[in-house]
Parts: sequence; structure tokens; C-alpha cells
Amino acid sequence: MVLIVGVIAAVGAGKLPAELPLIRQELDMSLMQAGFLVAMFQLSGALMGLFGGALADRFGHRRIMQVGLAVLALGSALGALVASPIPLLASRALESLGFILTVLPAAALLRRLVSPDHMGRWLGLWGAYMPVGFALALLVSPWISAQGGWQGVWLAHAALAIACLPALRRLVPPDPPSAADQRRYLPLLGATLGARGPWLLALCFGAYAGQYLAIVSFLPSVYLQGGIALEQAGALSAGVAGINLFGNIASGQLIHRGVRASTLIIVAASALLIGAWVVFGTDLSFAIRYGVICVTSLLAGLIPGALFVLAPRFAPGAQTVSTTVGLMQQGSGVGQIILPPLVAWVATISGGWHNTWMATGAFAAAAIFLAFAIAAHDKRLVREPAGGAPRVAPS
Repeated sequence: MVLIVGVIAAVGAGKLPAELPLIRQELDMSLMQAGFLVAMFQLSGALMGLFGGALADRFGHRRIMQVGLAVLALGSALGALVASPIPLLASRALESLGFILTVLPAAALLRRLVSPDHMGRWLGLWGAYMPVGFALALLVSPWISAQGGWQGVWLAHAALAIACLPALRRLVPPDPPSAADQRRYLPLLGATLGARGPWLLALCFGAYAGQYLAIVSFLPSVYLQGGIALEQAGALSAGVAGINLFGNIASGQLIHRGVRASTLIIVAASALLIGAWVVFGTDLSFAIRYGVICVTSLLAGLIPGALFVLAPRFAPGAQTVSTTVGLMQQGSGVGQIILPPLVAWVATISGGWHNTWMATGAFAAAAIFLAFAIAAHDKRLVREPAGGAPRVAPS
């Protein structure tokens, strides 16, 4: 149920790209405004991911997830009622708040619900919530919009979020008393902010998420410029986003079998760098470029899976897992707010998409550098046991 809730929340990010050409036409939006609309869904993650995670650690993970679903549904429903770009941006900001409150408690909930022997695999699977939801929205939203416009997509998403509330309450055990005891809020923040590991995860997640969102979100628009129909563009983009799922799953399995997380991050970031250049910077045939972006998306999925597996390990304590994931989401949100408008700006001044790979490539290079820093920190954790107990081998 936790995984399903994450997927429904991620539909909020994926429903926009397929509908973006229609929204731009109906609301007379510029490409730059569209870039900010794409980025707006990550506003709350960028501004309050850390604080949202601490809220979940302080007041209960299931409780905060329920609040997030309700806010997400409200934002999506209000978005269906707007008739100009600015109110739509505001509704997306409200959706972003609901999204971040929904997904932040998940890692801590899984930590409570899953046995330690299977934790790595489940956290790797959790890392797939975004590509699954993204792909589902890309695949289904063109069909829904054909019946009821893009507003119908927004209303359908609100209904899905509301439907999850009673199921979550029935299937996920209540928060234990310790989740809402006298645990103080500020010490959770201070412990997380004062630790090196959460910062490395947050920066790496931001470098990955910014470039991946920018690449996938503008694919339908690129396809339309190439003469591909909207429904086909949505389906093709859904294939790109959906295949990312298998990278997330593989990440947890590979780490479980002894492959280092830092190695997976280096491989995935290198693939993103090369893939963006091939797709946007070359004139190869559409079939070749589409094949390359599918392989790129598959390998890119290794990064979030690896980072979510590392989160409980890099957290400064068992009580700060959601706070650490919150800082990760904050880094992710910052990256996703910066890069889509930057890519749109590069495309605007270049008169096309051929130079946009340089912007995403810079973030890919940063992820590679951070992977080496993550590896060094992981080795340091092995040499410095916590509380006298030896640490497990590095991930």
C-alpha cells in the first residue's frame, strides 16, 4: 500500500508532460512558463523537504502521509478549475506540498514494516515509485484528456488520491506511540544537517533528478516538433519513463549482491551524459535516438534506488530516517526547479534542442563527482563504528 501511494503521488509529476502542449495552447503559455510549470511540482520539496521529513519523524509517518494525500487531491482539483497560467502555477505549488508530505514518510514506514533482511530490496523498489507513476500518467492521460480535456486528467488524479486515504488507513498499521511522543523537532533537524552523509545523498539526488525530469518532461514536445501525434508522443515518453522502473529494482538487487552504490551512480550518471547528447545533440535517426534514451532511462534508474538504500545507513540515527529522506527530497526538488527552466531557456536562445544536453551534462558530471565522495564516506562509516557496534560492509 505504501508503494501504491507513492505511485499515485508521482502521477502528479507525470500527468503534465503529455498535456503540456495542450495546456500551452489553451492558456497561451510561453516555453519558459512551461519550464517553470514543470519545475513547480518540486517547489515544496526544494523549500521544505527537510522540515517535512522532520514533521513525519515527529508526528507519525502514516499520519503525515494521509495529510499529504489530502493536500495533493485538493491541489489537483483546484488546478482543474483555473483558466490562466498563474493560478495553474499556484495549484501546482499546492500539489507539490501534498506530494512531498506523501512520499517523505515512506522510507521510515518501510523500515518499520519490512524485515531487515529484505530492507535493501524494498527500498530499492520504493525508489521506482516516481518512474512508475510518471509512466502511468504519460500512458493514460492522453486517453483521459481526449474525453474530458486536460482538466479531466487533473480531476482523475484528485479522485485517485482521495481513494487511497481509507485504504492506507485500513492496511497500514497505526503509528506507534513513540512516533508522536515528546521527541523534539529541532534536534532531528540539527542531527541531520550536522551529518555529512545526508548532504551527499541530497546533492546527488538533486543532480540526478534535475536532469532526468528535464529530459523526460520535454520529450513529448520534442516528439511533436518531429511530427509525432500527441497520443503516440505520450506513449513513447511513457515507455522511456517506465523502463526506469527496472533500473530502480535492479539497483536494490545489485547492492544486495555486493555491488557498491557509488559504482551504480557513476555508471548511471555517465549514461545520462551520453544519452542526452545523442538524443538532443545529434541528427541520428529517431529510432536510434529513441533506443538510446530508453537504455539511458534504464541505467538512470540505478541512482534513486541506490540513494534510497543508502538513506537509512547514512542517517545519523534511526529516528532521523525520514528527516534524511526529506533532505534528499529537498535536494531533488532544487535540482528539478533549476534544470527544466534552464533547459527551456537554452532551447529558446539556441532556436532548438541541440544544445540542451550541455546543461544536463553538467549535472551528470556533478553526480559522478558526488559518487566518489559517497564511496569515501561509506568507507569512513565502516572504520568508525557507532556505539561500539561494528558496521556492516559498505553498500
